[in-house]
Amino acid sequence: MIHVFNDKRCTAAIIVMWSMIMFIIFFSMGVLHSSFFRFGPSSNLHFMTITIDTYEEWFLLAMYCFVDTLIKSFSHDSIVLWLTNTLADQKCRELPYSKTMCLAIMEIYFCYIHFSQIFKFFLSLTQFDFVLISALADLLMKVFSYNFYMAKKTLSNQAEDVSSLIESA
Repeated sequence: MIHVFNDKRCTAAIIVMWSMIMFIIFFSMGVLHSSFFRFGPSSNLHFMTITIDTYEEWFLLAMYCFVDTLIKSFSHDSIVLWLTNTLADQKCRELPYSKTMCLAIMEIYFCYIHFSQIFKFFLSLTQFDFVLISALADLLMKVFSYNFYMAKKTLSNQAEDVSSLIESA
């Protein structure tokens, strides 16, 4: 029997259903027709009080958004898991680097996150196209990162049974 808390496909289905309900609610309220959902440069597009009204400025901001999200997602998938599974895990008894180096890596990561967060916050309030660009970059890096983590793993018997059920349907 599949239990909603154990089967992550159920969780994903719940997320999809809730996302569709949110979209319907916001669409019916007219939120999706606001100026936030415009694309490209505009005299109404402001980033930290600077008007972004040329394609050159918009493209520079879009590239910053894409690359910054790639770096943030990559560093999160790499460093946060390492911090959790190596430094913070009481069962792990060996450090791959000196304590000073481990702390330096941790501090560099968190300083970057806090500094970058300032710009990303203001960027996320400008226009929906930057939110989409950020989401695309994050999704691309997540596919890359988690394919790396899953590369040497095999399917459990339970997963194979479910896969064969889907294929036979």
